[in-house]
Amino acid sequence: MTFDLQQARKLNKSLQSQLLETENLVAKLVIILKPITQLNEVEINQLLRAIESNNHQISRTLVLISRKLLETSHKEADPAIKSELSLALRNGNQIRNWMAIWPQIDNLVRMQIPSKRRKLFHESNAANDITISQLSAFDSAFEDLRIRISNQSQSADSLNHGCFADISLPNSVFLENIHAAYRLLLAQGQAAQSQFMDVGCGTGMKVLQASKFFKQVTGLEYDKGYAKIAKKLLTQMYVQNSRIIRGDGLTFDAYKDFNLVYFYRPMRDTNLLKKLEDQITHSVTPGTILFAPYNHFYYRHKELNCVPIGGKLYLAKSSQSQANALCRKAELTGTFFNKQHHPAPTIWEPIIEVSGDRGFGLEPVN
Repeated sequence: MTFDLQQARKLNKSLQSQLLETENLVAKLVIILKPITQLNEVEINQLLRAIESNNHQISRTLVLISRKLLETSHKEADPAIKSELSLALRNGNQIRNWMAIWPQIDNLVRMQIPSKRRKLFHESNAANDITISQLSAFDSAFEDLRIRISNQSQSADSLNHGCFADISLPNSVFLENIHAAYRLLLAQGQAAQSQFMDVGCGTGMKVLQASKFFKQVTGLEYDKGYAKIAKKLLTQMYVQNSRIIRGDGLTFDAYKDFNLVYFYRPMRDTNLLKKLEDQITHSVTPGTILFAPYNHFYYRHKELNCVPIGGKLYLAKSSQSQANALCRKAELTGTFFNKQHHPAPTIWEPIIEVSGDRGFGLEPVN
């Protein structure tokens, strides 16, 4: 039977219809994945099987179009048929690439079912725990690096103002808590617009770390010399989602613009520290996550209308039941935080996006 123009058009139309069906199935899957709740495993599996089946049809159609195009490659072939087949294959390589990465996407979705809780904090405190031993070496190296970067002493002005010199929380403790905070922001639906503030950021090392997790990171520093070092560090590291503000935390009036505020006892004087805590907790909006890893804040958190979430984190202007509910919801998120995308957008992009919003991401390709 002779292959004619009508059949060529039918093949082209069939391919476009199959691609549209995939887009529709992806859209349905995204709707199911969107909420951070227990997922409908049966419905998700049905959609994954439907996408898999449609992918096979797309692959077969591509092979058939390629074969027919090869058969009509001779000079005497109808130019209209060749044109139609070429048009159908204009995105052939791109579509084949989409099909090739489907197993990764399928695995990404299956990581999310059945829904299970993942604790926000590491529970082991044993001194011989392998992870703790490794993190201890990491903390030591990180502290050596911080001291090397901080090549000047605290200014007399900062000392007289009641500020501490640049002191550093162990970086493993910082990372554990901001990772947990990131997952809490996912549960609040705020991770994509997350605004992190380090009050008394010193030389900016914690701002640098936080930049890996949050949309925008800000360091507030009173000491002119430390602020200069922090700006230089972040500029040299090309941290484009960061800024350093030279200012006084006691009078700073924009804490309400941040949904995560970190402060590690910036003031030496107890009365000034109380004033700073009052300023922060009074200014922030309800539901703001506060990261305050020191005892003075813990002893005051009730009078400051803050409730503990876990680790060194608190929920501002909220009840304990609200904090507990947020924690339970956050435990349903994944632990992935670095949203990596393929160089070119794919038909699977909505799945990658919604999975990232739930704390799940593609494994890096080596």
